[in-house]
Amino acid sequence: ATQEARAALGGVGERLVRALLLREIAVIWSPGNHTDDPIRDFALAVDLLRECVALEGGEGQSVDDTLGFLARALRYAPDASGQGLRESVRLYRLCLDRANQTGSADERANVAYNLAEAESQLGQGSRLDRLKRTAAETEAAAMAAGSPALRAQLTANLAWEWTQLGHALGDAGLPYLEQAQSAFERVDVRELDAGSRAHVEGNRWACEAKIARRAGGREAEIAVWRRALDTLDPARAAYIVATAKHNLATALVFGQRVTATEFAEGLRLFRAAATVRTLAVNPAHHWETAFGIGCAIQVALERRGNGLSVPLGDGWKEALHWLRSAARAAGVRGPGEERATVGFALCELSAQATSVAEASALAEEGWAHVREAVGYLLRDVTLREK
Repeated sequence: ATQEARAALGGVGERLVRALLLREIAVIWSPGNHTDDPIRDFALAVDLLRECVALEGGEGQSVDDTLGFLARALRYAPDASGQGLRESVRLYRLCLDRANQTGSADERANVAYNLAEAESQLGQGSRLDRLKRTAAETEAAAMAAGSPALRAQLTANLAWEWTQLGHALGDAGLPYLEQAQSAFERVDVRELDAGSRAHVEGNRWACEAKIARRAGGREAEIAVWRRALDTLDPARAAYIVATAKHNLATALVFGQRVTATEFAEGLRLFRAAATVRTLAVNPAHHWETAFGIGCAIQVALERRGNGLSVPLGDGWKEALHWLRSAARAAGVRGPGEERATVGFALCELSAQATSVAEASALAEEGWAHVREAVGYLLRDVTLREK
């Protein structure tokens, strides 16, 4: 039907009218729920919106909405190269320049948040610095938002940014987690569509789990994620369920007194999450899951006498597979913390190799990733010394 409609629009003589109609079709294929809406095809939306830009006279003459929709479609279209995300950032910057000159407060707030989040996804520099910067930009956008719907969405986004920041800060992050919890409670979910409400629910579970871990340890966090998976509907929110599985797996396999049963369940959940959190769909999430699996197996190899037994050869090969997958995801994004971290992990895995030649080759492979992130490393005192 889309192709038929597209062909029929060829008969519309007025170029701007044709562009408007094409944009409406593109919007249908790029819904608000970018992970789980059954009617989504962001690659098709990119194709349609590029045609709109051409019909409108190029980027310099294009309608702001068209450029904004194209930036968003590029951000979520499957892409294992990173080019789409980089182009998305460039277009968001152009949209923000325009919004600062002639846009409303809501337009400026919305574009500023989207730009901050897309820039963070590029993976440049320290993850903690990116989180702090995105949280600050999101807070400013939420305060500037005028419409109830945008204010609700940006408040939910701010709660999520604070959740991530609180987790990244470790023991010092509890105040941010408590701020996040309070912000989640302020979100007027009546102003959100069903897809946005589902994402808010998933993010709120993450906040609750991190607070639970600080109060009751690893077991308390595991209990929260089990409740979440009992509540979430995989038929309606497959990606959110996959993320919950990833988080439960992380709690199961990392920490003190991990049992063989917990470890086996965690690996199973990690592998299931990885089939959904793929490199093409979301490089940042794929890095998290692939790196998690690789590190979990690596830890088990190092602790073979502590009940976390994995076959040495098969375990080493699987750890290598997932760490290499994480390295590809980091390479798609940028030469920041994630690239350096996976490079160091590959170097450490080389110590478990079964031959000197294999160990030497893998150490060099890992060190190549570390060298790619040298700009980030030189700014971090701890890693510079390492």
